[in-house]
Amino acid sequence: MPDKLLTASDVLEYLNITRQDLVHLIRDEKMPFIRMGGQARFRAIDLEPWLAAKTVDVVTDPESINIVEQELGLSQKPDGCKFQNKLHIKPEAQAPIESDNSLPSINTQGTTTQTILRCTKNSPINPLPITDPYIVYEDAGGLFLKIFTKKSAEHHTQDIISIIQAICTNKSAKPLVDKAFNTPGQPVRIAQTPQFLSCPINIIVTRDKLNAFLFINRDAIATSNISSQNALDILDSMGIRSGIQAGVIKNVTHPDAPGKMLLIARGVKPRVAGETQLIVHIQTPPRFKPKNIESAKFNLETFQSIASCHKDQILAEIKKPELARNGIDVYGNVVACDSLDGPLLKGGPNTYFSFDRSRLHASCDGIPYWKGNSICVDNAIYLNNVGHDSGNVQARGRVIVQGNVESGFAVDAIHKVVIKGQVDAASICSRRSSITVHQGIHGSSGASLTAASNISAPFATGCTMEAGMNVTIETSLVRCTVRAYKNICLTSEASRTTSSTLVAGRCISVGSCGSKSQLRTTLKIEAPTDDHSGSERVFLEKQILSARSGIQQQKSRIMRLREQKSTAVNAERFSLQKMEKMLSQHESALETFRNWLKDSDSVFIDVRDTVWPGTVIIIEDKELKITKQTKSQRFYYTHSGIKHKAI
Repeated sequence: MPDKLLTASDVLEYLNITRQDLVHLIRDEKMPFIRMGGQARFRAIDLEPWLAAKTVDVVTDPESINIVEQELGLSQKPDGCKFQNKLHIKPEAQAPIESDNSLPSINTQGTTTQTILRCTKNSPINPLPITDPYIVYEDAGGLFLKIFTKKSAEHHTQDIISIIQAICTNKSAKPLVDKAFNTPGQPVRIAQTPQFLSCPINIIVTRDKLNAFLFINRDAIATSNISSQNALDILDSMGIRSGIQAGVIKNVTHPDAPGKMLLIARGVKPRVAGETQLIVHIQTPPRFKPKNIESAKFNLETFQSIASCHKDQILAEIKKPELARNGIDVYGNVVACDSLDGPLLKGGPNTYFSFDRSRLHASCDGIPYWKGNSICVDNAIYLNNVGHDSGNVQARGRVIVQGNVESGFAVDAIHKVVIKGQVDAASICSRRSSITVHQGIHGSSGASLTAASNISAPFATGCTMEAGMNVTIETSLVRCTVRAYKNICLTSEASRTTSSTLVAGRCISVGSCGSKSQLRTTLKIEAPTDDHSGSERVFLEKQILSARSGIQQQKSRIMRLREQKSTAVNAERFSLQKMEKMLSQHESALETFRNWLKDSDSVFIDVRDTVWPGTVIIIEDKELKITKQTKSQRFYYTHSGIKHKAI
């Protein structure tokens, strides 16, 4: 039907009815329409669900065939040729046949006897019509599922699962349904009959509200009078008014009805044209890992093919198909197609969903990438150079510079800073992580590097460095001031430090120290003070405080579960034990960290090559000035002064 509003003439032509019939449908059958001043208009989106609710199933409502016969001018079939359900038992001419649907009945003395229903050609009681290729029924105190026709029942798999889930909320329905399909014709036990089915008439609505089932309790009907009006009154009190099956209402008083789950109301499922699609807007290869960018071998051309993203940019979205028809649940409410299942959209770090969870956005600038089936954003800024083109750089994540950092400019980042070129007289700061320089530091007495963790470079000239953990230099330190909370190490055998001041919290290891011209070079070990702690100690203290708070909350949770006599206490106790073990490990690490300087064997200064005159060795409050050239010495602390020995 067209999307535009329809006139009454359009509806008459579409439905092929008379004017009187249209007026009757609006007045008595509640056909929806829109009043626009003195005119009436109709919407196709309203008419289609209303028409779907009028669909008649001839099996559940056999009398409806008379309407078609009268319209076609056909006569009634003879009594001997009455329509018979394919699941009914065909009677024989000579002897009566026992019905498959024979049920136990309750006599007046309270004892259970077996009543056998007999069906003959002239019998006044026919077996209860079973219209679906499956049945859920009660027998021997339990509920059973039986599949009659496997191929036909496959179309009702979701309905079967929904009724089992409505009955057994704490049990998985899928294994039971699979077992029933693997053994068609054989009953599969679902569960013990729930207590909430003890009323004479019970209405069970599935979770999706698209189906409602009627269950008549066998024991309760012995003392109650059951009628079709009773079922209609219960449906009306529950607000169920759409898709009511007239055939089931008629058969409420049938002797076969008790103990069976009968579909008394069926809603209209929403239908869509096409399938829900996941549209991804990022171009990052699935195997791309953000850490690869930090490698010196990373190809710049490869990175340029990867598009970065900006804050609030849409990374992926779920595109829903065009609406073909809304559905109607058993309460008469419209079921929109938004509730249909579609592809799962997963978000990772630095992403957020829109209000309707149909779009995934980036919460910061960075590089989008795949992590399994999730889309994440690496909070990193990638630059060719830091200079006049870029200006000073401030970042809430990582900074990767492919080239150099020119004099007079600054890089301030929360996380790691990687510079693949060289650093001139610039300022580099990493507030929570480390700094790595691949091609050295030419500071000209104007470079400054500050990191919460480690600093590493091939060489450094004319700079100031301060690290919360370690400083690692490969070849040389010239005219530098270096402070490290733990260690300072020059790794190369031919490394040297000249006209510099090195201050470490634990140990210093260099190749040669000083020069022939006796320029002053100071190597100093001093214990970190409380107001200048490294990131490692601060991190451990925060972990301990967090663990203690979590343990206290876990103990309170266990106490509440004990009062409620919950079965989840054992699992919570196991979690508490893991948290206490983790706290013990953190406390042990912090104690070791605080006491490391008390061990004189772990506090030393190693000069692996030559110590030239003019070098000053300071450990705690002791000082030693080197007056003659020596080789390969270890300097360590004693109460009487600084001693040294060959290494």
